[in-house]
Amino acid sequence: YEHFGSWQDLLTQALKRHAVPLSAVKWRAATSLPEQFGILIDKVGDYAFLAGLKIDLDTSAIPIPLAYDTALRIPSARVVSTFNYDDFLAKASLRLGIKVSAYPDIRIRLSERTTVYLHGRASTASSCHQLVVTDDDYTQAYRVGTLGTVLREHLAVLMTNCITVFFGTSFSDHDFSTFVDSMNQHRNEMDALTLTRTAPPDRFIFLEAPDAHQLAHTRKALQRKRLRPIFYKRGPAGDHEHLQS
Repeated sequence: YEHFGSWQDLLTQALKRHAVPLSAVKWRAATSLPEQFGILIDKVGDYAFLAGLKIDLDTSAIPIPLAYDTALRIPSARVVSTFNYDDFLAKASLRLGIKVSAYPDIRIRLSERTTVYLHGRASTASSCHQLVVTDDDYTQAYRVGTLGTVLREHLAVLMTNCITVFFGTSFSDHDFSTFVDSMNQHRNEMDALTLTRTAPPDRFIFLEAPDAHQLAHTRKALQRKRLRPIFYKRGPAGDHEHLQS
């Protein structure tokens, strides 16, 4: 997690803050991080966990990284979406007069530019139920086989109607990748039923640049998912630098 350490680091900080041993949340080797966060929330309570997360993700003393301004200034992008929880993108957006919306109350107007926090925004959340953090949260948000959840419905709108930039996910993220595949399948089925076909809107995704010998393979894999990469390399301060489309 840029600027804040890894998610494992954030979990370690939370465990230390609440004096909970790792063994209490990781009771088997295969216990995933979302599972561990869920167990921790059950142990310390919703309010205490969220208060600590707000401290850990505080951006008040950190300059807004260049990448966020760069993404917001892509002229054709109607929506910039992030899977992160921190306030960097919101601050950059509000500075440019762009509206900000967050899970679970996502509101997208196709007539105006919008920034969307797909997994919730820590600084404005009043409950952990307004964030996608635990295994149960992910199951609720990405329930397979239906577009009937808040997040899946809005992702469907974005991918069908808007040129969108995605922040804070990786190409290997299972939930996002599965949803992209289902949306592409839905698009193919719709195209098969109509004589008039239009090109789907561009979907950009910010990704850390792979090794040179993996670059071509990564581009092709993203192309198959109809995603256009904007690669970056980390600078000494951990910021996104050397942006390259």
